[in-house]
Amino acid sequence: MSEMEADDITVVIRPPQPMAGFGIPTAPGYAAPKDSYEFTGEENETIVRLSGAMSTAGIIQAVFGGLEIVAGLIGMFAGWGFPVWLIMGSGLVLLVTGIWMRQASNSLDVVVHSRGSDILNLMDSFERLTSIFNLQRAWYALGILFSVAMVIGTIWFWLHQKPG
Repeated sequence: MSEMEADDITVVIRPPQPMAGFGIPTAPGYAAPKDSYEFTGEENETIVRLSGAMSTAGIIQAVFGGLEIVAGLIGMFAGWGFPVWLIMGSGLVLLVTGIWMRQASNSLDVVVHSRGSDILNLMDSFERLTSIFNLQRAWYALGILFSVAMVIGTIWFWLHQKPG
């Protein structure tokens, strides 16, 4: 092997690519616009506080969801009947939204620790939050329908009860 002169070596330096949440690179060749917004230190502190609160809430929500699922399984073996499915359904929604909340919080962390892609990462977090609220909205709608059905059923049984 021969010695190489410094002029014979070509070094290619590429700027780091912006990352979408969880270290997943964006489209190949993506370059943030030169005038892309970068949050200030004070704004990043606010985002860090929000991310921490979301992370804690997500963990607690997921734990409660897991506990509700376990309670539902115990109730199923104890013969509690139909309410077990409500408990387990509620637990599943809490578990899933808790996990998604943690993921959205991670996306906010990426906003703080990245350069040149703050808005892209913020939008990723917004997408994850939208999923959480869409699931909760659907669950609440089912809860309202179930509650209305229970009220109607109770009134119907009360009106058709035989005296004595």
